[in-house]
Amino acid sequence: MARHRNDGPGRSSPRRSRTVGALLTIAVLLGMLHVSTAQAATSDSATATASPGPHLVGQPITFTSTNPCTVACRLIWTYLNGTRLGVALGEGTSVTTSLSTHGLKTVELSLTETCVGTTRLVCSSVAVVSVDVQQAPPPPTTDSTAPAFALSGVEAEATGPTTPVLAVQARLDVGGTPVAWCEETVYEAVFVQDGRPARRRPLRIAA
Repeated sequence: MARHRNDGPGRSSPRRSRTVGALLTIAVLLGMLHVSTAQAATSDSATATASPGPHLVGQPITFTSTNPCTVACRLIWTYLNGTRLGVALGEGTSVTTSLSTHGLKTVELSLTETCVGTTRLVCSSVAVVSVDVQQAPPPPTTDSTAPAFALSGVEAEATGPTTPVLAVQARLDVGGTPVAWCEETVYEAVFVQDGRPARRRPLRIAA
């Protein structure tokens, strides 16, 4: 005689019960994970600053973490150059780097440590620092023009002790700009020979 299985509303198969139980277990675990993730946080917050400007292309810039860690942590620095991963700059309290192009540049500090209330989960806190990098000014030009020296004078025959016999003017130019000026006037000169005044004669000085 054939037996008929009754799966009416008042009964449920073991397979169905196991499936429902597994789904409920997964839902509970997902809910716990969601709560843990939402409530997890780092003990410390990432904060950072850059060395004072002006910041120039090719010149070193130092980025420093300004909030010391109170628990074991990692401080990871990344230059955000527009790529997916950026450029790793190193780890530690500070890093020094130089940038090869001008413009607004951003560096990220990632602080990672054990999440609050856990012993295995790792959480992170992120801070970013932006600096305006400018083109370095061109080096000063050196004037290679040789200094110019001009000398002019007027000669006259001495006729008295107050008669000027030579007036000399001198000027020194550097790069076309006068930097020194001198003017001198020579009066009558008396030459002594054997203790007696020699014959008065015009004083001539070759320039």
